Amino acid sequence: MRLTKFSEYAFRILIHLASQKEARVSVEVLARRYDISKYHVRTIVHTLGKEDYIQCVQGKGGGVFLKAKPEEINLAQLLVFTENDFYLAECFSGDKSCTIDAVCELRSVLEQALVSFLSVLNQYTLADIIKNKDEIWQKLEFY
Repeated sequence: MRLTKFSEYAFRILIHLASQKEARVSVEVLARRYDISKYHVRTIVHTLGKEDYIQCVQGKGGGVFLKAKPEEINLAQLLVFTENDFYLAECFSGDKSCTIDAVCELRSVLEQALVSFLSVLNQYTLADIIKNKDEIWQKLEFY
């Protein structure tokens, strides 16, 4: 299993926002930091904003910042929000086109693996994956 680039960059952007000293970061800075287009960063930022993970302020002195506290951002919920599907194999599509479906239990095993994967992520928040959180968060005020 592999995360989409969208999910990967959503995680990176949230980690960046939670671990940096400045209150706001511009889309341009994020795009340069991860070597991706400003358009792609804007799309991710817009999506994260719709779920109230982050907030954007336009104009001079504007930028992107965390709206939710890092300890309120559950990693499993974030991943489910950013991934468009969890089809690990063709049999997850539900179209019953597999010729060995009647004798195969692969889908069941993969479903168990997916549940375990999400269960582990469900135990963690953004706060848990920031290395220097105690030092940084003393300097930040979250809204």
